[in-house]
Amino acid sequence: MKSYLTAKRFVLPLLGLWLLLYGSFTLFTPPLADGLDALRAEAARGMMLRHQWITPYADGVRYLADAPAPTWAMAASFRIFGISDWAARLPLAFTALLLVLVAFRMAIDLTLNGPADRARRSGFYAALILVTNVALFAGTREMNGTVLTALAASFAAHFFWRSLRLGPTLGSAIGFAAACALALLSAGLPGLLVPLITVALVLVRSRRLSHLQRWHPFAALAVFLLLALPWHIAASLANRGPGPAHGFLWHYFVAHQGRELFLFMRHHATAATGMLSYFLIFLAAFLPWVIFHSAQCPECPEEEHAKRRLLSCWLLTAVLLGLLFPQQVGVVALAPPLAMMAADWLAADEESPAAAGVKRAQLLFRVGVLIALGCAVLLRYQPHVAGLSHRAVAWLHVPPGIIATAVLVGTGANLLLRRRGRARLANCFLAGMMVFVLLGTQAALVTVSAVNSSQNLAQAISPELNADSVIVINGRLEQASSFAFYLGRRVLVVNGRGGELAYGASFNDLPPVFLDQAALAKLWNGPGRVFLWTEEQFAPAFAAPVYVIARSGGKMVLSNAPNEGGADF
Repeated sequence: MKSYLTAKRFVLPLLGLWLLLYGSFTLFTPPLADGLDALRAEAARGMMLRHQWITPYADGVRYLADAPAPTWAMAASFRIFGISDWAARLPLAFTALLLVLVAFRMAIDLTLNGPADRARRSGFYAALILVTNVALFAGTREMNGTVLTALAASFAAHFFWRSLRLGPTLGSAIGFAAACALALLSAGLPGLLVPLITVALVLVRSRRLSHLQRWHPFAALAVFLLLALPWHIAASLANRGPGPAHGFLWHYFVAHQGRELFLFMRHHATAATGMLSYFLIFLAAFLPWVIFHSAQCPECPEEEHAKRRLLSCWLLTAVLLGLLFPQQVGVVALAPPLAMMAADWLAADEESPAAAGVKRAQLLFRVGVLIALGCAVLLRYQPHVAGLSHRAVAWLHVPPGIIATAVLVGTGANLLLRRRGRARLANCFLAGMMVFVLLGTQAALVTVSAVNSSQNLAQAISPELNADSVIVINGRLEQASSFAFYLGRRVLVVNGRGGELAYGASFNDLPPVFLDQAALAKLWNGPGRVFLWTEEQFAPAFAAPVYVIARSGGKMVLSNAPNEGGADF
């Protein structure tokens, strides 16, 4: 009966918020963006259609730049639900739900020697902060492994905490090893470093390195190798042979995953800019809850120092690795420890509201006023977004208005209610504010989707295509990856051997998908119908007639033969 009441009081509202923000209309809009998002979806489709679960292929070319777990999840979703953009996003939505539930459970376990109701409130606030978090929401809009990496790190931290509080049991060691394997398969070495460095920092700070000797290290290592090694060995064997100067493992671990670290360490100006951008993204992603995390927990008992040590080391590790490896770890990795820190304070403050809460609410209200003023400036002096139609430009006024109104109402109500000692209702207003901020963010993404995606162009030419039509992309495949994904057929690429497909293009079994300008001109002057995707400013010149078939978002499709009418979005 108690578990049912707990679910009704805490879990069901969280599930409702997840369904609203992650599991309903946000699955279907906006369309997948050009770049790595649609390219990864294209690789997952190639994996599913080829029944090749070791080496993904994008447009027939080996795509070996990413860790396999996100691609596996997407390909499995395609197998079950069919190939679509919502099926591509579905695994990320469920990963976010699982992360929210893990944070709920872990925050309860972290609340030591306190009332059971306070522990459940702490878990609820941790999950509430996560489900309404900008970083997590943005992570589910991108087709990468950052959300899955955050989930793996949360599992690992939970098992490590249980080993500290309940003793180094075999079950916690195996669970930690499995979580580390998931982190490696989700983001490569940067993902694996998050739990490993966190554990090392905690044990060094607490002077308990001997804990590792008693925590069944050989069994944990065996489980980790059993789960992590098979794919790496199989991928290395499947992608050796003539072609690249270095093998798959060099490309995967050194050339690709180490590239961002090398550039960060070498270019100091770029590093400084990256750190500033990361700090600004951090503030934008974790307001308003970071305000309460920075406050000191009232009357923190001595036995909770171990919990604070774990969360602070976890947060520090996530900050450093997220800065060095934004594509593999990103800002999402910071969300779970920050959520649990803030939840701990919010749960304690709800029991006995402190003066610190009012001071934090005052600071938050000032920040909210600044954000609302910034949105007002956007409404008054709206920046020009090239490629948008007049209708889309008009709709761009809506998201800043939603966000400004939500922030003013949320932070203002939070301040008034905290002054009256109604902390729970104040927190609810902040959560409601974040729901509308996320809805405004979603509206902005949908509005600018014509610029970010080529779905409109694919839909415009689909009625004109037949089995003999030739589709060509002027540039690298990732520049028009959503165009290829929504068409669902092989495309040719002009001068596009670089970028994400550079390694796959060096294999001897490469299909004839890459063209040069001479081959394109010959194809254009031939008898077949050719459709050429290109950015407007880079449209090539042809001696033969050129017809504009469709235009959208600064991109267009040209053809060597006319049809009944083009499309302009």
